Formats: sequence, C-alpha cells, structure tokens
Amino acid sequence: MPRKTPVPPIRWRARWVYIPAAVCLVVGLHFLPLARSFAQPQYWWTGGSLMTLALVGALALADGSDPANVRTLVGFGAAAVLWSTALHVARRG
Repeated sequence: MPRKTPVPPIRWRARWVYIPAAVCLVVGLHFLPLARSFAQPQYWWTGGSLMTLALVGALALADGSDPANVRTLVGFGAAAVLWSTALHVARRG
C-alpha cells in the first residue's frame, strides 16, 4: 500500500490568503535587476523593503493573524514603499 503524504499545515482552501504577500514578493524581486539596469541604487531598497513586507505578511498569516488585517498591512505598506520610491526618483531627476 502506498504511503500517504502528510497533510500540509496550510489547507488548500486557505492558501488564497497568501496571494497579496506572494505578489508583493514577486514585485520586490523585480526591482533587484532594475536597480542595475537603470542605474537606480534606491531600487535595491525598494526591492528589499517589498520582500521584507511580504515576509512579514506571510509570517503573520502563518501565525494566525486575520487575513483582512494582513492584506491591509501588505497593501498599504507596498503602496507607501512604491510611492516613496516614485517621489524619490522624480525629485532626483
């Protein structure tokens, strides 16, 4: 008889709550090659901040935090990071 694989701690139905953190992680990862391509060193900070925010959101969800609160944290946190980067690049020229 084949062995059953253990049930992962995150149920399939509950995985959708990780989508905002995953999107934030992917967006953050995209900024790392852009920093070199466009000679914009502040993009390293943008990418790192977004990836850290994604990690905090995922860990908060794994700890049992309310998904609505985590979506708010990740969403508004990512917006603040991206808008501050946009303002910095606009002022720098």
